[in-house]
Amino acid sequence: MFGGGAFLSLIDKASAEVKASVGALANGVETFGKTAEEGLESAKQHTANTADWVEKQSVKAAQRVEQEGVRAVELAGRTVRAVGPALEDLKDKFLGAFKGVCIPCVIERILQPFGASVPVPSFDTQQKRLAEGAAVWPGQQHYGNCGVQSSAQIIWQVKGKQPDEKALLEEAIQNGDADQGITDETTGGTNAQQRQSILKVYGVDSTIESTSVGALANALKEGKGVIATVNAGTLWDDSQYYDNGAQNHAVMVYAGDYDKDGHLTAVYLNDTGDGEQGRKLSIDDFMAAANGGVLNITTGRIW
Repeated sequence: MFGGGAFLSLIDKASAEVKASVGALANGVETFGKTAEEGLESAKQHTANTADWVEKQSVKAAQRVEQEGVRAVELAGRTVRAVGPALEDLKDKFLGAFKGVCIPCVIERILQPFGASVPVPSFDTQQKRLAEGAAVWPGQQHYGNCGVQSSAQIIWQVKGKQPDEKALLEEAIQNGDADQGITDETTGGTNAQQRQSILKVYGVDSTIESTSVGALANALKEGKGVIATVNAGTLWDDSQYYDNGAQNHAVMVYAGDYDKDGHLTAVYLNDTGDGEQGRKLSIDDFMAAANGGVLNITTGRIW
């Protein structure tokens, strides 16, 4: 049993201990608060420092990318300038190697010797003819040499090599097969007999016939080469070339369309005069320009 004084003494002691504990807890909380505040400030500062570092590094990286990009562009430019001409030359040589070549025809010729052991693709005859006509297109003429250039296309098809425009013209003039004019535009004119002679020089035999739908239809069906005289004004619908309706121009005709009864309904021609390749004309429109003219027709098949 505790006496009253002892009990009070014990209470006082417990109270002092509680106060001390509360004081220690308060000090701990205060210390924790300060530490947390200092940690927060440190974290803020560290975050700010990190953001500043990231920003600086981003700027440096962007500058490096920009510098590398400029160097890459400069290098690409130098490469293009250095390699460009070589690539253009290579392209020209590549295209030149295949110019005038009918690819379906080449495939057929390669596979043909194998006979039935290798299936030969069946190419549409009309499409092949149109491709062959396009393959021998020499472009627009540089002189008044429409007949010479029409002959050149037939020679190209037969011999497999494109005649040089100027060289062929000079040869024709020297042989008396083309006119020597005062200007380029008046140089190179031919008649049917002269065109026949130009073809003969290169081993291509031909005949001369009056223009008619029947003669033209038969020649095209038989795959023969055809040069036709026309009136340029009527053909081009340009009155300054009408020349009183005279046959003053020559074109190379290489294909035709036929109806179900076999009648010629349209023709395809290469016109070096106005520079149009593969022009398709109804037979009526063509005959309006060609009526009264003549045809140079190869004696053998060339297409």
